[in-house]
Amino acid sequence: MIEAQTAPWQPFADPPRPVPPWQDRTGTWHLSRWSDVSRVLSHDQVQVDHSTRDKLERITRAFPHKYGAWRLVYQMLIFSNGDEHQQLRRMAASMSGDLHRNMPGSLLPDHINRALHRPEIDIHRDFSSPLMDEWCATLFDTSVDDMQVLRRTGFEMIFNAEAYHDVNAIEHQAHRAITAYAQAMNRPTAQMDQQDQATLFLAVFAFSTLAALCSNTLAYLADHPTLQEELRAQPRLRAGFLREAERLLTPLRYFDRITGDAPIALGDITLPPHSPCTIDMVSANCDPALCADPQVLDPARPRCAHMSFAMGPHRCLGIQASRQFMITLLDSLLPIARVVPGAGHRQYETNTMLRSPRRVPLRFQPLRNAI
Repeated sequence: MIEAQTAPWQPFADPPRPVPPWQDRTGTWHLSRWSDVSRVLSHDQVQVDHSTRDKLERITRAFPHKYGAWRLVYQMLIFSNGDEHQQLRRMAASMSGDLHRNMPGSLLPDHINRALHRPEIDIHRDFSSPLMDEWCATLFDTSVDDMQVLRRTGFEMIFNAEAYHDVNAIEHQAHRAITAYAQAMNRPTAQMDQQDQATLFLAVFAFSTLAALCSNTLAYLADHPTLQEELRAQPRLRAGFLREAERLLTPLRYFDRITGDAPIALGDITLPPHSPCTIDMVSANCDPALCADPQVLDPARPRCAHMSFAMGPHRCLGIQASRQFMITLLDSLLPIARVVPGAGHRQYETNTMLRSPRRVPLRFQPLRNAI
């Protein structure tokens, strides 16, 4: 029987606090209880907030052709129904599965082997991020350098957009991301089709956060050697551990939504139509209403509907690729290496919404009995 790991390493300094809905001076509702968050996110009319809508509309208008690359982002986030929206969602979900099916068999072993031959690595800079870049470069038949520029540019745009920085800077970064993609694909932006849109969406949005989740998960394993040995000895527990890692180690804490034309009842409180909402996913994931002892990372825990990939019409499109990648990573790494903490302090890039690793020193130690 595996021992539950208490007091898990949290990627956010502020502790999670599931509390009843409350409204700030701007009229925004703050939702942190699992029942409230799930009720709002599962509603078929929930949309992104007006400020994000304005940014996306401006970015979309910057491109004269009908299907600018960022139109997918606009459509995926703004519209929750309609035939075209559903078609784009299916296309992006299909590509998410293709990404894993087309991963070269040598990709993970090669990156793990390089890490084993170094005395210490920055897990995010030297392992997780380059791994994502090479994975995408192989799939899209382009250079790793091109994918690196695309991922970094896309992350800067997401980071600044979530921090509500000047829209001109965000628009400039969106231009850079689209230009990087066009160069990587050797195709003018005016010739981009819906397949390009889905590809760019996943490359920019899904893989920046997946790289951060990968780094957070390996850092947690380094800090919990007993748990690491249990996962090595009992492979059946790895999927449960990864579900818990998704729940507790997500790099994204808050995001904004706005309700639709109908009121939504949340217990004694009713949200009026078109109510702006800030969703606290981390607090919802740590709500006792979701699971028992929610701040315990327990690989043996039964499945629970955590919010790290959201839910409803705007559920994360990269969920399938993320889960397939992470289980393949553990299955490749744990039989041959032990992850231990490195020297020095860990550093993170933070704003009100995101917390991404900046410097996380770790070491991969080869196992003596590895085949």
